[in-house]
Amino acid sequence: MKPSALAISIGISLAVSTLPIHAATLAYDNAKTSSITLQGGSDSSVKWMSPFAKKYRVFVFVPTTTTATTVWYRVHPKGSSATNTSCSSTNLTYPCYEIAIDHSVNKGKWVQLVINGNASTAWTMKTTGHVSVNALKSAANEKLAISGVRFGYTLPASPYSKIANDGTLLKDTAVLGTGAKDWACTMDNKRGLLWEVKTTDGGLRDKKRFFTWYDENLGTNGGSSGSWNDGANTTTYVETVNGNSLCGYSDWKMPSVSQLKSLIDTNFEPNINPTYFPNYPLPYRNYWSSTTNGADEAYSVGYFFGADVSSFKNSLLSIRLVRSN
Repeated sequence: MKPSALAISIGISLAVSTLPIHAATLAYDNAKTSSITLQGGSDSSVKWMSPFAKKYRVFVFVPTTTTATTVWYRVHPKGSSATNTSCSSTNLTYPCYEIAIDHSVNKGKWVQLVINGNASTAWTMKTTGHVSVNALKSAANEKLAISGVRFGYTLPASPYSKIANDGTLLKDTAVLGTGAKDWACTMDNKRGLLWEVKTTDGGLRDKKRFFTWYDENLGTNGGSSGSWNDGANTTTYVETVNGNSLCGYSDWKMPSVSQLKSLIDTNFEPNINPTYFPNYPLPYRNYWSSTTNGADEAYSVGYFFGADVSSFKNSLLSIRLVRSN
């Protein structure tokens, strides 16, 4: 999406700043857009709309692929008009808050847009309220690779949060189940990764179900598609889970070996937090990763010893899918 040429005059009366956030829960909205390249002296047309008229904290995600340094974001709580190209917090009709983020030091992080370093900063948004990008102050031809804005976040004390089948945030006392408000997934608040949780209900995601490694994509399978195993394989599993829209999403995928290893926690035996990742497969089976090791093997991670190993693709192992925001 390319920016539209638009002259801008800037008028800011309040000091604004950003606050890197390493923990955040699911929000009311997670608007996304494709990467854009700035054209110096223009205003980006990328816009993330407030989903409801409500008071929100606002967070933006800085991908690891960005080449930009200082990028300016605008919060428009009451929206804006076609002729309103200035940005001023004192504008009673269309107040605007412009906040700079250094993408180069915040890669891979959610960053909160705040005033005067205050993490409690929140804006009362109308349904026309939105967040946009101002390209005027940024260097020409920088790739922002902006991926999302979140509205309505709260910051949990726990490194993990339980998420319901319908994608809503739950209390830590929630239990697994098939109902819309039952626990089904776990959010890694530090890394922004949402994980599948295994069950004991005898269904598709039961801890006792094991699968072979299979991938027909020559670009990712290391030279061999692996074992089809009458459909009981990693590719079919991913397709089925996505078809069921687990926790409201249909973009689940096989995790990389590094993503699986990020769950290793030596405070527990097995080395994974049982409160948020229960139902470890017995006997102690590893979890498949998407990372191959030559044509016939792929890496798997086991939490009994907290390590990754190279496994033959026809091995029967467990699966724990992941998605990122």
